[in-house]
Amino acid sequence: MSFEDDLATLSITIDASDRLPIYQQLTGQVRQRILSGRLSPGEQLPSSRKLAQLLGISRTSALSAYDQLIAEGLLVTRPAAGVFVSALGSDVASAGSQPSSTPSALSSDKTGAALLGGFDSGPDVDLFL
Repeated sequence: MSFEDDLATLSITIDASDRLPIYQQLTGQVRQRILSGRLSPGEQLPSSRKLAQLLGISRTSALSAYDQLIAEGLLVTRPAAGVFVSALGSDVASAGSQPSSTPSALSSDKTGAALLGGFDSGPDVDLFL
C-alpha cells in the first residue's frame, strides 16, 4: 500500500482557513493517529518533502510537525532511513489510558537518579553574593 493510500485511510486533512497553523494541524492529526494505534511503532512515515507534496503544504510546515513529534518522543529518525513511529508512542498511549500502580523506572533506578541529580539547571547564584 502506498502512502497516498495511507493518507486517504488516515484522513489527514489540512484546512488552510483554520486559525490553527498548518504545522499544528498536522502535528495534532499525526499525534492522534499514533496514540490511537492507527500508526504502529516502527511504521515509516514519508519524507518531509513527500508529505508536503501530498498534502499541498510547505515543507517547513511538514518539518515543524515532524520536529514537534520527535521532541515529544512519538517519532524517531534513523540516519539515511527516514522518520518512524517510536515504540515510545505506544507506551504513551497505554500510559494515558490507564494509571500506573508501580513507581516510575527512574525513581527505582539508581542510574536514573544519578542522571537526574546531575542535571545542571543554571548558574549557582550563591557564587555571586
